[in-house]
Amino acid sequence: MTSSEEVLKYLNQNNIEWKSNDSQIITNCPACGSEGKVYIGKDNGVWDCKSGSCELNGKSFPFGKYQSLVGVKQPTQTKFDSSLLDEYKQRLQQNPAVMDWLLNVRKFTPEAIKVLELGVDYNQFNTIPHFDRNHKLTGVQRRDPQWTKESGKDKFSYITGSKPGLINGHNVFIQGNKQCIIFEGGYDVGAALSYGINKSFPLGVPGAKMRKDKWIDDLATFDTIYIWYDSDQAGTSGAYDLALRLGLKRCKRIITPLGYKDINECLINGVPKKDIIDAITSAQHFSVSGVSSTIDFVEEVVNGSKDEHKALGAITGLQAFDKMMKGFKLGKISLFSGFPDAGKTTFAKYCYYNIALRGDPVLIFSMETEPEVLIGDMVSIMGNKSKYTMQPSEIRSLVTKINNEVPIHWYNFKGEETQLTCDALIQYAKACRDRYGVKYVLLDDFSFISNNSSNKYKTGVENDDKIFLDLQDSFKRLDMHLSMIAHIKKPESSKEESKMPGMSDLKGSGAVMYKPDYIIMVHRDRDIDMPEEEQKFVEIGIVKNKPGNKRGKIRLKYNTDTCQYEEI
Repeated sequence: MTSSEEVLKYLNQNNIEWKSNDSQIITNCPACGSEGKVYIGKDNGVWDCKSGSCELNGKSFPFGKYQSLVGVKQPTQTKFDSSLLDEYKQRLQQNPAVMDWLLNVRKFTPEAIKVLELGVDYNQFNTIPHFDRNHKLTGVQRRDPQWTKESGKDKFSYITGSKPGLINGHNVFIQGNKQCIIFEGGYDVGAALSYGINKSFPLGVPGAKMRKDKWIDDLATFDTIYIWYDSDQAGTSGAYDLALRLGLKRCKRIITPLGYKDINECLINGVPKKDIIDAITSAQHFSVSGVSSTIDFVEEVVNGSKDEHKALGAITGLQAFDKMMKGFKLGKISLFSGFPDAGKTTFAKYCYYNIALRGDPVLIFSMETEPEVLIGDMVSIMGNKSKYTMQPSEIRSLVTKINNEVPIHWYNFKGEETQLTCDALIQYAKACRDRYGVKYVLLDDFSFISNNSSNKYKTGVENDDKIFLDLQDSFKRLDMHLSMIAHIKKPESSKEESKMPGMSDLKGSGAVMYKPDYIIMVHRDRDIDMPEEEQKFVEIGIVKNKPGNKRGKIRLKYNTDTCQYEEI
């Protein structure tokens, strides 16, 4: 058993860098060279290497094993000078297996291998040197030619003491050079060289997320920087982030031709040099994220001009309502409101049922009315008769049919320990969009999240303002539509209840009135002396309609048996 004092004494005597936490000393691996992957127990000196590419991964050893490995390998792995590269290059010439992998698998030319100064280390791994702008060797990256995803190991590692630098930097950072192409990795640089691109242009960084401040400073001398990262999401995002750091004005994005991931994949698959040159010469400046040109909207303008009544979003099947609303457009917020018992939730639910019936998945947060009550109404709609006249087997059959044919998802707050706040609503919406393809979200009580989110903001006016700003921004980014039900201020007299409320009657701050894109009022006369048949008539008032700019009233008749609305 080795004490922590003995471990630290040894590391310091041998100039081995280390750091520590409460229970472990963290240092570099003498076997694989990975930095910060060895964890040594302070209480017993037992250690293991966490690097997936290390042959010792998953095993534990006494500290004496660490000392013996350092004694064998450490001297050669910290000698960062030209002799180290000469040694590795010589080993490559004596290793036909790795040379064959470079020439016939990666398809590199002998000249590309020579320019990059590729080699082989003691573990038969291919080595790639990294340099700074002063042509100084900063580190050596390495890869096992036999690596596969199934191995579970890291694809790349570094010999001990390495610091990531810029691949082919010793050829690119030359006096008077004003252009360069930045690639995501050394093998892409090798592919560019193999295509005959001048060695003073291709520059590699070890990964799309590697953007050290020093490299940004080193690249300040270039007037034009082409960025050729992988065509996957990480590469696209990494390229834009790098361009932001370097300056969008001097950066251009190269798109890999023919749908391939990167230039090395092009080389392996025999893409002609002409296609590579065309990709470089057709490179475009990066657009500012979130900013579009006028031409980007051409199809939307054309489609919107074909028919002034053409729906811009999801429709409900109520022709007069859909004609005036022009559909529930994605990225917008709508508000349903009205006096108590006017049928706000009933009408909103009917709209969302029909949106889902037409194939658009919806998510319903039913906080005031239990989901089973609303599903019961949907059973009446689907069966075209009152659920109270149905046998249990028929109800079960219709619920199953709704589940299979009408893509509605329900937030079931029973048993949920966390409150439904504004942030939680947004997170649920995003998760359901990504998992179920949901585009339309209905919350049956805005005051629910207004009250639950009051700890995040101040209460009252500022609270509602902040919530609406968050919801507007988030649902626009998510490209989803959010509908909410809001309450009306308590009327001062029964006379006021006899007429349809307006925007100014909405309960809450000015945000409730001004932020939504649509405001839909649901109103019916609740005079108990009115004949029962007359009480079935409902007025739908569109009092705000930003996308369609049309407002007005529509009279409908509600069938209490089938839970459907009929146009009059």
